[in-house]
Amino acid sequence: MLRTKRRAQLDVDLCDAGGGITQLLPVLTGLALAVRWKLGGPPILAVEEPESHLHPRLQRALTARLCSVAASDQAVRLVLETHSEQVLLGVKLEIARGRIDPEDVLVYWVHQLESGESIAEPVRFDREAQPIGSWPPGFFDDHVEVAREILEARQAIPAGR
Repeated sequence: MLRTKRRAQLDVDLCDAGGGITQLLPVLTGLALAVRWKLGGPPILAVEEPESHLHPRLQRALTARLCSVAASDQAVRLVLETHSEQVLLGVKLEIARGRIDPEDVLVYWVHQLESGESIAEPVRFDREAQPIGSWPPGFFDDHVEVAREILEARQAIPAGR
C-alpha cells in the first residue's frame, strides 16, 4: 500500500498505482541499498531511464533525490542513462541551487556522426549550471521557444478579453 503525504487517510494499493510509480520503486530501493552500502562497497548504482513513465514534476523530484545522494558523504556513484530533458534540467537546477558541486556531474552526450559511428562527448557544467563542452545545439530551446510564443500570444490578446 502507498500512503500519500497530503492525505494520509488515502491509501493506494500498489497494483492500482501508475506504471511510473511501480517502475520507480526498484530505483528508490536500489538507491536506499546503495546509501546503506548493502550493495557492497564502494556502491555504484547504474539505472537506465529512471524517469520512465513519470510525470515531469516527479522526474524533477527524483532528480533532486538522486543529486542529494550523489552529493552526500555516502560515496555512492550514480550512473544514469536518460533521454529526459526534465532530468537534465533538474540536475542543472540542483547545481544552480548549490546542492551539488558541478565537479561531481559529468554528462556524456552520445550522437552519431555522418559516417554512422557513434561517439560520446563529455559535457561538464560551470557554477551557474551552464554546460561546458560539446553540448548539442538546440537542446532546451523548445522550452524557451514555447515560453516566448506564449508571452507573444498573451500580448496579442486585446485588453478586456
